Amino acid sequence: MSSQAQSIHVITVDSTPAKAKDFLAGLIKATEKDYSLVHVANCEAIKDVKPVLTSLVIAPKVLICSSKLFDEEEEEIREIAQRILPDIKLIMVPHDLHAPGGGNAVVEFLVEQITESKLPTKE
Repeated sequence: MSSQAQSIHVITVDSTPAKAKDFLAGLIKATEKDYSLVHVANCEAIKDVKPVLTSLVIAPKVLICSSKLFDEEEEEIREIAQRILPDIKLIMVPHDLHAPGGGNAVVEFLVEQITESKLPTKE
């Protein structure tokens, strides 16, 4: 049989860890046939991004930013992440996405971003 799929480690940046966990649980469930996503950490503040990214033994492939962040905060996170891990896939959840469609709209957006990426799929 085939070997176990390569895990894709995911980091989130969200001041509400429970919400980040819920969104990622929905994303993982929706993509489990094709991807082996693992939520390894959540950063509750920008100041946590660098320490988390530099302390992990296995580098994350994806960083997802909450829709609650301001543009300047997203840009700061983008700069930090790309300086440490130039190949990391950054997903910035649009600011207006959560309100009209609720959590389902966010999960659908994340699924679309993952499936359109060049991340390794299960074989």
